[in-house]
Amino acid sequence: MKIYIPTSNKTHHLIEALLISLKKYWIDVEKYDIIILGYDRPQFKLDDNISFIRLNQSDDVKNWAVDLRQYFESIDDNYFIYMNDDCPLSRMIDNNILQASIQLAEMNPSGIGRICLTKCVSNRPHSVIGEYENFKIIEADQNSEYRTSVQFSIWSREYFIKNAKTNMSPWDFELQQAPKNDGWRILGTRGSHCLDFYHLMRKNGIPSNWKTSVHEKKEMDTNSDEYLTIKKIMGI
Repeated sequence: MKIYIPTSNKTHHLIEALLISLKKYWIDVEKYDIIILGYDRPQFKLDDNISFIRLNQSDDVKNWAVDLRQYFESIDDNYFIYMNDDCPLSRMIDNNILQASIQLAEMNPSGIGRICLTKCVSNRPHSVIGEYENFKIIEADQNSEYRTSVQFSIWSREYFIKNAKTNMSPWDFELQQAPKNDGWRILGTRGSHCLDFYHLMRKNGIPSNWKTSVHEKKEMDTNSDEYLTIKKIMGI
């Protein structure tokens, strides 16, 4: 399953921090095809399994959804992994959860719109639909909020395209109400989650809590190489 990382000229330098974290925390990451979808090419070296595709000449945030929709309409992947350019991982992934999620997507070529890899879905109304040794598979209620959250997820290409509309920024995409009660299934886990991450950039700039992971509240060691490297990449 391929990994896609959409980005903009404002944040594409932060992908370097994400890629460093993937090498450290994502098992067998070198076996995945990683595609950066952006505008100006990032200025750091890309490994052999990573490619860059230019979406458009202009990175107007209001074109975010339509640029991605046009690209995803051109590919054949039924499902893909979506990552955030400004969100390096904060710990080792749970590969059992990842592989179970990939298997769920591959066994259900229709009906599953998104499988969240973070804690996001468990924060809102849901039901348990399956149990594993250390985690449960859950399904978001049809009327739950953030059914199209852009946190790390496995997406149905069809479902992403269906919801990516003109004049829609990432925030518009997440907050839209149309996906409520649409019949598509939004899955996640409870008890344990595939991954957590640091969020290096918000709409208003660098947040004060960028060193704290979003869900598990892990504090980055300020004496670590990880901290120094990310600070350098961020330019602070």
